[in-house]
Amino acid sequence: MAAQRVWPFVGRETMLLDVVERLDAHNNIVLGGAAGLGKTRLASEVATRLVTRRVVVHRVAASPASAHLPLAPFAGLIAHDSTSDIVGVVLRALGADGKSGAGDPVLVVDDMHHLDDASAAVLQQVLLSGHVRLLGTLRTGNELPAAVSRLRREADVTNIEVPRLADDDIIEMVQQALRGALDGRSRLLLTGASAGNPLYARELVEGSVAVGTLRGHDGLWTLDGEFAATPLLEEVVLARLLPLSPEESSALELFAVGGQLPYQLVLHLVGSDILERLERQQVVHTVPDTTSQQMQLDVTHPLYRELTRARLGSLARMKIYRTLAGAVDALAGNEPRLPRSESIRSAMWHIRGDVEMAVDELLTAARDAASMGESPLAAELAEIGYRRGGGTKAALLASWCLGQCGRSDESIELLKDAADHSTDPWEHAATRLRVSEELWWTSRQHEANKYLDDTDLPPGPWHDLLEAQRGVFAVLEGHLPEAWRRCRPLIDHPHLWVRLVAAIAVGIAGVFGDRLDETMQVSGAAATSAAEVAAAPGEVGLLGDANLHLTIQLVAMVHSGDVAAAVEFAELGYASTIRQTSIQVRAWAAMLCGQALAVRGDLLKSGRYLSEAERGWGTVGFQGFAKWCASGLAQAQAELGRVDEATTTLRRADSYNLEGFGMQESIVETARAWVAAATGDRATAAAVLHRAVDRATANEQWTHVAEVWHEVARLDLLEVVKGVQYWQRPTARLAAARFDFVKARLSDSFAELEQASLTFEALGATLYAAEAAAVAAAAARQHGAAKDSLRLQALAGRLLSQSGPARTPLLGRPTSGALSSRELEIAKLAAQGLSNQQIAARLIISRRTVENHIYRIYTKLGVDSRNSLAAVLPAS
Repeated sequence: MAAQRVWPFVGRETMLLDVVERLDAHNNIVLGGAAGLGKTRLASEVATRLVTRRVVVHRVAASPASAHLPLAPFAGLIAHDSTSDIVGVVLRALGADGKSGAGDPVLVVDDMHHLDDASAAVLQQVLLSGHVRLLGTLRTGNELPAAVSRLRREADVTNIEVPRLADDDIIEMVQQALRGALDGRSRLLLTGASAGNPLYARELVEGSVAVGTLRGHDGLWTLDGEFAATPLLEEVVLARLLPLSPEESSALELFAVGGQLPYQLVLHLVGSDILERLERQQVVHTVPDTTSQQMQLDVTHPLYRELTRARLGSLARMKIYRTLAGAVDALAGNEPRLPRSESIRSAMWHIRGDVEMAVDELLTAARDAASMGESPLAAELAEIGYRRGGGTKAALLASWCLGQCGRSDESIELLKDAADHSTDPWEHAATRLRVSEELWWTSRQHEANKYLDDTDLPPGPWHDLLEAQRGVFAVLEGHLPEAWRRCRPLIDHPHLWVRLVAAIAVGIAGVFGDRLDETMQVSGAAATSAAEVAAAPGEVGLLGDANLHLTIQLVAMVHSGDVAAAVEFAELGYASTIRQTSIQVRAWAAMLCGQALAVRGDLLKSGRYLSEAERGWGTVGFQGFAKWCASGLAQAQAELGRVDEATTTLRRADSYNLEGFGMQESIVETARAWVAAATGDRATAAAVLHRAVDRATANEQWTHVAEVWHEVARLDLLEVVKGVQYWQRPTARLAAARFDFVKARLSDSFAELEQASLTFEALGATLYAAEAAAVAAAAARQHGAAKDSLRLQALAGRLLSQSGPARTPLLGRPTSGALSSRELEIAKLAAQGLSNQQIAARLIISRRTVENHIYRIYTKLGVDSRNSLAAVLPAS
């Protein structure tokens, strides 16, 4: 049996200290708030804190079952005492009568809203004695018994409203409980579904883990599908909806299936009376909408929608879709053209409700859905549009979206069907290209080449489109000269599709062939053209997708030395994609973030993104990309000193098929070298890197040549791996900085090494800069320049605090291994923003002790502020 998960107390530390201080001042406290916000947990934590200070604490609880039984909550205190002085009996039991035990105990009363009148009256008299302090919890939002309301007013009670937890606190709570990180989309969905309610978040996680939709993968937890509620959560949420009438429940079902809805549409279906009643019961409310001038309505909590929808069968949902589609059609003559998001939903309602819709409107909605990253819905709409006579372009759109969802075989079958019926040679060539592309992505390279070559197309310029795709395959294999030979002549081709596909090959080849100016020029022009095509009415715009050209430009930014800007753009892109349902889009964004952050030196964040990307690529069957990401993750783990994790990850990386994706084989080889070196096998590490240099050189991959030689130097293997003297200085700024660092290592000049450090820092590669500074410090020490050595050591420490923790050979020491367990505990609390006083209260030590520990922590880690602590602390 799996161990029960431990759910931490987070996000309420300041409130806890405030409540303790108020109780110390002899205030009576009632914690109020909606169900599930953690009132009982907060009261329990306060009570625990008081008990550690030897304060006498008693607990009683009211409940719905005992609400009709007089004095039931006090039964344990009254016991068998038959006296009529109930208040006196309770005071004696509490030790608050001045005779029995210590005075001024704290009485915790949970769920005060369920107190019967007699219990409320006794509690009021007990408090009026002046010898008992109250800490109560009470659910707000419902009508309170008169006696409880009177108690709150007349017993000198301070009412404290417990707010919703911040999203960051919800995520922190869940990640501590799971002992791993949530991926971006899971974080977004969880915070949206729980809406700041920790009980809801906990039960959604427990329910989803139980049914297998939330699963861990190398320390990263990913939601596949939707969150599943536990029976407890269903009971709590649905109890809130029980008072609804049948008409009100039917209205709620519209929101459960349709989501946020225009006021006029719902008014047309249910009338104003029902809407007003739902609003008064706080089930439905108005919401701001920036895309439409219409008033919008939605449920007040996302779980009202989720749990209501879960109880609807397929026929019931179809009926509601049909109802919504009918309402849209009925109002079509009275309303302006629907905004794009609403036209997409209208198309979905028509299709799923089996209501007729014009094919051109259907395909417009499909294109809009695809552009917004809603690939599953776009595929559904486009495929139906194709079946209804939408033509080859509809099939191309549907196939693209199916591939984005990992449904490559369905995509291929649809494309082959379209090719059999296509009469336009350009469209026929495009379908052949797309079939071969899907085959290639999913590790079926022989079939891809065969399908691309075995064409019965008549002679004509459309064959150039297939030639451009051969160039793309060549660059993915890592054969840069072949890619240039095939595609450079096609960059100015008269047909846009050919130009866009050729630009992919030339752009990628430029990144790894040290021709970044060509990449930026070609990819920039292609991105602009692709965006214009995608925006044109009736166009699909999928060959040479604009986002792919932007991706190539972002990778080029990293290698041109704009690392900080590349990281910023990558993370902005990631934030915009986690809302999308396209697995491929999210995997691309996570991979780009991970790779850019690896160059910056933020190994922890890089690893999290790469783990997420690996999971995404594996889900859609793109093994080559999955292998790249797993290898990058293994290297990050090795650089962090997590050798066992790195070994396991590399073993998993080896299970992926790299055929067809040799362009990034150097990533795999350098990861293998790092893991070998971390396990003490320097000979294997050297042999692997020597092989990687030879292969990259043979294919004119000058960017990879620079990367591999840099890794040779970082692993301190320059004396073992031969041939560096034949390496010519590259032109790209990052590759040139790598070259200069390697040459400085060979010369052992601390001045040149310091300059290399400054160059890396200027480019945004802070870990590389820290390593260069550390080596410079060692070289200065060997040359007798003690002051320079100390200065360079300080520089290395500062840079390392910016990049994050690392344990690489050139750094020479773990970033925080010198901390004792108590120092590490205090450092983590300080990094979370707690003051010295708050840390002292949490750990029950003096403030002066905390101050002394903080001083030693700063000294050992080489930092000077709390903001710097989080960056250099080891992972939990």
